[in-house]
Amino acid sequence: MYIFVYGTLRTNYAQIGNKITNDRIKGLLFDLGGCPGFLAAELNNDLWRGPQPTGWVVGEVIEIDPAILPTLDQYEGVDRNLYTRMKVTTEKGYEVWVYMINPSMCDTSRLILSGDWHQPNPVPEAPTNPVPENPA
Repeated sequence: MYIFVYGTLRTNYAQIGNKITNDRIKGLLFDLGGCPGFLAAELNNDLWRGPQPTGWVVGEVIEIDPAILPTLDQYEGVDRNLYTRMKVTTEKGYEVWVYMINPSMCDTSRLILSGDWHQPNPVPEAPTNPVPENPA
């Protein structure tokens, strides 16, 4: 069984299984502070109208023992409605489980355009009171 990791588990995958390959999945990635949140491509059409992200989330395919899924569900807050576990197909064709953030938690001002939490480039927030240019 495979899982796609794109955030905190990406650096700690040895604790849960064996890395198979680097890969990507379609969607958006948000910086939630101490962790990222993935939003599936089919759910984000009406959410984001700013600078266009890559449309890919960068991560790793990890082979795991299915018995660890309840532990991962607890770690990801599935019981608290923070994340939902869903199946997707990666760019390289792996069918994987991935944890998707609850869409109500997405803050579009913290979108990671690169799709890579390890090399983020969040969209800067617009100034609330822009200073008018001096017409010199």
